Amino acid sequence: MVDMSRYNKLRINPDRYNYDLATNLPLRRTFWRIADKTVLFDNKTYCILAIDIENFHLINKWYGRETGDELLIEIGEALKSIDAGYGTISGYMGGDNFCVIFEENDDVINLIRKRISGIVNGYRGHDITRAYYGAYKTADKDITTGEMCDYAYGALEIAKQRPDKDIFWYDESMAREQEAEAKLMPEICSAMDNGEFTFYLQPKCILQTGKIIGSEALVRWISPEKGFISPGQFIPLLEKNGFINKLDVYIWDKVCQTIRRWLDEGRTVLPISINVSRADIYSMDVVRILKGMIEKYNISTEYIEIEITESAYVENGSVIKDTEKAFKNAGFKILIDDFGSGYSSLNMLKDIDADVLKLDMKFLDLNPENNDKGVSIITAVLDMARQLDIPAIAEGIETDEQLKLLEILGCEYAQGYYYYRPMPISDYEKLVDDKDNVADKLIILKTRKNDKSYLKEITDYFWKIADVDLDTGAYHFIRRTDEPDYVMTPRPKTIAEYADRYIKYGVIHPDDVSLYKEAINLGRIKKQLDEGKERGTYQIRYNMDGTYKWYVFEVTKPTNYSEDNRRVLFTWKEADYQAGAREDAMDIIYNTFIKILRADFLHDRYEPIKSTQEDIIRDAGLSGSIKEYIDKYIDMGVVHPEDAGTYRDFANPDRVLEHFRNNKKSLRLIFRRLLDGEYKWMELVVSKSKDYSDEIPVFIYYLREVRYIYEDTMVSEIEKKKQMIYSQGK
Repeated sequence: MVDMSRYNKLRINPDRYNYDLATNLPLRRTFWRIADKTVLFDNKTYCILAIDIENFHLINKWYGRETGDELLIEIGEALKSIDAGYGTISGYMGGDNFCVIFEENDDVINLIRKRISGIVNGYRGHDITRAYYGAYKTADKDITTGEMCDYAYGALEIAKQRPDKDIFWYDESMAREQEAEAKLMPEICSAMDNGEFTFYLQPKCILQTGKIIGSEALVRWISPEKGFISPGQFIPLLEKNGFINKLDVYIWDKVCQTIRRWLDEGRTVLPISINVSRADIYSMDVVRILKGMIEKYNISTEYIEIEITESAYVENGSVIKDTEKAFKNAGFKILIDDFGSGYSSLNMLKDIDADVLKLDMKFLDLNPENNDKGVSIITAVLDMARQLDIPAIAEGIETDEQLKLLEILGCEYAQGYYYYRPMPISDYEKLVDDKDNVADKLIILKTRKNDKSYLKEITDYFWKIADVDLDTGAYHFIRRTDEPDYVMTPRPKTIAEYADRYIKYGVIHPDDVSLYKEAINLGRIKKQLDEGKERGTYQIRYNMDGTYKWYVFEVTKPTNYSEDNRRVLFTWKEADYQAGAREDAMDIIYNTFIKILRADFLHDRYEPIKSTQEDIIRDAGLSGSIKEYIDKYIDMGVVHPEDAGTYRDFANPDRVLEHFRNNKKSLRLIFRRLLDGEYKWMELVVSKSKDYSDEIPVFIYYLREVRYIYEDTMVSEIEKKKQMIYSQGK
């Protein structure tokens, strides 16, 4: 006999059913009532499936609430369709949460997941949303649907922490874990109020000497009753319950407060890096908060460094990059934490503006099974850092073996138990009070090679780029095409073996084999470099897609080449503009410009080598004529109206041709044009291409933003606006 008293407690006036207007699904309490009415009166086993849309709030934030509403509507329509066909009951729980209850059936579960994930995952190509599911099977008829939803959502939280799966089932172990969390969470909140949280400092050191250059702040909980509590016990719980932001801000404030005390006491103050998580960036104005702390305690930004994990850039690069830029503008240094653990690449590094890389040393556990692979990865990462002149700190150093290997690979800085464990503030103070423990110089931040365009031009221009050790023949590719290279499977161990494969399988034209062997001979390359030859260039035919094409193969000596570091660059570029175009590309690589055009005056055509996003849109409607380009940019107001006449005269093709018939020096013009929605001072430089001839005059147009320096004299903004500097050969 059914206990009607329990049902009566749940009764709601049917006329007060509430449905969500967008999804047309019953709202939470109405859903519970309908589901309870179904589940309570039979003995079948039911499942309840909780659905959560990861990062839904970012859809609203970046693409507008209308787009977010459209996503919810699509989900609602899909669930209503399943309800009609399979007898399920779906409800809208608010926000980006849904629940579905149905008679136990694996096919129904799989159908719901397939339909919803098909809509949500990568919604409209945005690649930020994903559906997660938590499931609970009714084992106790004496609990309400609301309680079952709580269990399902508890399982869903576990699913969101396990990216290998999108669904998790509630079980008894979760019940015990939730009970433990329910007890621990009030203790954490009380500990925050009582000041039981603090931070320890782990020094960062010069790898060879062990001298300290700074430290990292790591949160610690020291309970009067329980003593030291591992971060692994409370950090995940705080992240799960949304309290991690509060703790982070608390620790940041404590760090700034400690630095102020050190300054007041006249102590040695070295930079402290603090961890800023994705959750912090998404939910708070972290730059404003930290700038406020700097002002509150009257300390310099040079004492606070910001650590952001590499994975944050990969998962949502645009938001992180905007925050990074704001931090840099405020004067903070940026450290990329755990670099090498995710998707480290030149393509990533060219788009970010990090000051220091912190390398994840889990690649260097040096066990026999993965030693070679780990060493190869860390070698490649360190080489990438060197190519960009970004200092690297190897973190997690624990053994002498790791240290010696990193020293061989040229790593300058390190952090880990080999040097120091995280320590209380008082112990750190004693350590750095001894001047013998502190480095004379901190990390020297170098000017990154020609800004981001350095790597942009390399990765866009070349077919392949390899970094090669002339002593061992070891190599790794900085850049190569995405096309599968079957003749290189399994991967050759040395560059010589790599070259032999190309010859063996006929990739190299038979007539060019002897030249290719000469070009790739490491002993000959070393000898030529030692004799002062900086570069070797060869034109060789490669079989691409069944057809032999001419490629320029080149060996280039890097600036850091030495007897102790005999590493060179091998580059391959399709010879579509003859070898002279390769020289143009090298000029581009070592100069930073916002726009570069290659113009053929004979045929009145231009080709953009590099362009701003604004100009890509503007140029889309142009025919490719250099004369039309000049006129349209004046007509569209891209060039400042006051500078239009001078610009038209300067850029006139006949005028440019006349100049270069009798003059090798470049033409330069300083003028105002639109950039990022406002007029800014620019320098336009016109130079001969390496392919230039009297018969086919080809020129390179370079455009860059300027700082108003002319003839070694700083000209004021006011004076600059009064005059247009127009010169020949300056």
